[in-house]
Amino acid sequence: MAASDASANDTSAAMEAGGLMPVQNTTVQIKSEVLTISPWRIEVEYVFVNRTESDVTTTVMFPMPDYPLREMHFSPWSVPYSGRPNFLQFTTQVDDIDVKMTPEIRAVLPKSGRDVTDDLRKLGVPFYVDLSPYRETMNENIYRKLIELGAIETIDEEEDVPLWTVKTSFYWRQTFPAGKELRIRHRYIPGVFKSFVSEKEDEWCTDEAYKAKVRSILKEKAEKSSYINGRAVKYILRTGANWAGPIEKFKLKINKGSGVSLVSTCAILGLFIKKEGETFVAEAQNYTPREDLNILFVMK
Repeated sequence: MAASDASANDTSAAMEAGGLMPVQNTTVQIKSEVLTISPWRIEVEYVFVNRTESDVTTTVMFPMPDYPLREMHFSPWSVPYSGRPNFLQFTTQVDDIDVKMTPEIRAVLPKSGRDVTDDLRKLGVPFYVDLSPYRETMNENIYRKLIELGAIETIDEEEDVPLWTVKTSFYWRQTFPAGKELRIRHRYIPGVFKSFVSEKEDEWCTDEAYKAKVRSILKEKAEKSSYINGRAVKYILRTGANWAGPIEKFKLKINKGSGVSLVSTCAILGLFIKKEGETFVAEAQNYTPREDLNILFVMK
């Protein structure tokens, strides 16, 4: 299975050349965070607290998944609203009031690190593009310029593949009142990579119970299909450490829900996951995230 895309924790941010860059915030702390993950929805609920005697205004950033277009061209992938800046229908509320966010979108060639954002804009080439049908109407000069940039790979006479990775973040200016709590909530549809899974998936540290269940599912499906579908979701958790101090109370909920047979993930430093009904739960106090999440959902 191909590696999945990633979603990310809030982080304080500053505008720097080349785009948004996370910075450490030493005055505002995450008092609590509840992170709920399923193959169909991710929701994050925070309570922030400014423990100083002065209001703190900062830029808050939520980095979206990287989208490496070449990899996605050859992999089964699912983006809810492909071709739009807000391709995961990401929404934010602060104290139950909707927040208008600004997208920051960059296109970068992963091998060289070259930023081709302005080049693509000048050429009028969409960031999210399937080049094969687009090629039929593309101006020949534009096509040659993309080749000169090293931004496309020609597979054959009828197929061209974009080589850039799209990097998107949403940001807004936020004031944290002195000595008060502030509630921030995010919701969005995860973009997932979909593929077939096997008995052994090292990336998700599958155990013997997993392998036995997969064999059982394959046996049940024998007359209809020899494949099992999986959906992988990654979540960038470490940026939560950019706020002041540890997260006082952290709770992770992985919702299995209908349509999912199995859930697998590797051990997460500082968290112990237990099963509660159809949900896997981990709780921690004074938690500093050191690792990101990578979760495999095996579909029925």
